Amino acid sequence: MDIEKLNQYRSTVKLIEKDKKRLEKWESYRPDAVFGKTKGSGSQFPYTERSFPVNGAYEFHGNKDYTKKIQDLKCKIQSSINKSFENKIEVEDFIESIENKSHKLVFIGLFLEGKTQEVVAKEVGYADRSNVSKIVGKYLPQK
Repeated sequence: MDIEKLNQYRSTVKLIEKDKKRLEKWESYRPDAVFGKTKGSGSQFPYTERSFPVNGAYEFHGNKDYTKKIQDLKCKIQSSINKSFENKIEVEDFIESIENKSHKLVFIGLFLEGKTQEVVAKEVGYADRSNVSKIVGKYLPQK
């Protein structure tokens, strides 16, 4: 385990939530109609150029390129969710493996709850944040 993964834990959790919402959006997305405009001329002389609004039903299942792009996007989002979930599990597993209860509380406060070292030190009962830094340094490899 390294400090980077621990620091990214809360962002990872948020990313999972956002990716799930994006995935739900794309899974339920079905465009009803297409709107646009085209150019042409009037039917009578003088034939002056003008624009015409157009719209029509969208054949969602008939558009293979569009369907493939949506499917690729959904696969990428699902892959992101899976990778983020693996990172989340790894962090939580690491913290659960800490046997000392006060040390575990330090890691939970700092990395899972996002509290400052000062707040964690007070909650756990240490004199100052230097004790918290020492505990974190004890479990994480130095670069």
